[in-house]
Amino acid sequence: MGLAKAPPRWSTNGVEIYSNVVIVTPVGISNTIFATPVAKAVKAASPASYISFVCEEKMRDLLITVCPSVDDVVDEAAFYGSDDRVKFLRSLKPDLVINLTQETLTHDLMSELTRFFTRQSKLLELERPKNAPATEHIVDEFLSVVGQVGIMRPEQPFPTMFPEALKETLVHEVFAANGLTMGDPVVGLVPGVGKGFGTKAWIADGYKYLIDSIKQNLGLRCILIGGEADAELCAQIAAEPEAETCINLGGKVTLTEAAAIL
Repeated sequence: MGLAKAPPRWSTNGVEIYSNVVIVTPVGISNTIFATPVAKAVKAASPASYISFVCEEKMRDLLITVCPSVDDVVDEAAFYGSDDRVKFLRSLKPDLVINLTQETLTHDLMSELTRFFTRQSKLLELERPKNAPATEHIVDEFLSVVGQVGIMRPEQPFPTMFPEALKETLVHEVFAANGLTMGDPVVGLVPGVGKGFGTKAWIADGYKYLIDSIKQNLGLRCILIGGEADAELCAQIAAEPEAETCINLGGKVTLTEAAAIL
């Protein structure tokens, strides 16, 4: 005999309450950040929801440390490396799966999931066909997905991350070591684009002239920020005479620390 499905629970604003939500994000740091307003919207509608992001493992510390809407990170390498993604998702025991990629997980996911739960599990997916051009900002596209179940778009999608707690332990130290105080205006520059995206990068000379222009016209110092893959580029830019007053943190800080500095 099959298990009887319990009726869904509803919040006071008429939105179904979900206890375990899995959000599958597209590859890339920016896409993961752009997906955080979806978690924010779900938390606002269903505050007790436990929300897991399927994304790059390197995003774990950032999301769990400074993004209160995300409770856990599932390494996308394990998800995409699984021979049976339905089985993998089933092991997470979600009652709501939000797929923000343009790759349909499986047409049978609904039936496969619901065989193992006492209430209906839902699958929401981005409706734009694969490779079709976007007609609105990706954040709005992502938020439209949860709109399918009545979850409202936040009035202010951002901020979703709050790294202020790191100011005392990190930012003050970086500023003090470079002759700055917390009230001094500075310009943060992120010249790198990570591995494999060289065609999206601006030329290094462009940053050299930009830094010189900022210094000459505004009298401000710049902070270069980037990951390990961007360390060489940041060092190259910082070595230019025009960038002699730059603070080079390329390859020297984590994503969470970079967020705090920015």
